[in-house]
Amino acid sequence: MSAKTIGFTDIPDHSTFCIRLKEIKGTVFYQIYKMFVLLLSPDVRISSIDSIALCSSRFDSQARSGKSTRSGWYKGYRLHLVSSVDLVPLALSFTTSNVYDSNCKQLIEQLYNYDIFIRLKLTVQLKMNIE
Repeated sequence: MSAKTIGFTDIPDHSTFCIRLKEIKGTVFYQIYKMFVLLLSPDVRISSIDSIALCSSRFDSQARSGKSTRSGWYKGYRLHLVSSVDLVPLALSFTTSNVYDSNCKQLIEQLYNYDIFIRLKLTVQLKMNIE
């Protein structure tokens, strides 16, 4: 329904999003985005993590079943996003729909460069996991 609202006739495959995300991370665009976030200096000590359901075609073999609060059970993917209180997007990840927010450790690791409090917390957690 939302794909038709924004003008998509076909929903792109999950692999298309993943390939594009990997390409963007290596470009000047991504570096400009990172500089922009650092210049904004958002308050990252209070951040919110949430995901949105991205339904796929029923013929998509890579999609998995997951549960959404709004849609109920669906087959597809999720966009996980971490944003600051200032509504600045800090980190994002595309996964299959069976991966929940609490399992997206890489999102928290992407926040490592933003604030000393996050560095300290992650350092303590890593030491606890090693022991």
